[in-house]
Amino acid sequence: RTASIPDEAGFGHDPTHDRPHQIAMPSILITGASAGVGRATAVRFLDAGWQVALLARRGEALASIAAGRANAL
Repeated sequence: RTASIPDEAGFGHDPTHDRPHQIAMPSILITGASAGVGRATAVRFLDAGWQVALLARRGEALASIAAGRANAL
């Protein structure tokens, strides 16, 4: 199973470009993930099944996003 980028991100999954060596869980790094647009983006990608590396100055806010999500780093 492969995950696709959420539609709201402005990109779509193109099945004509599928390859056997595709990453099973795509990854993304999001800075400013503790609030605002960064947080909303992180949540969107986490909910879509992506592995998300979260970066921000406020660690406690990141912990609340990552709680209970195996795909949050």
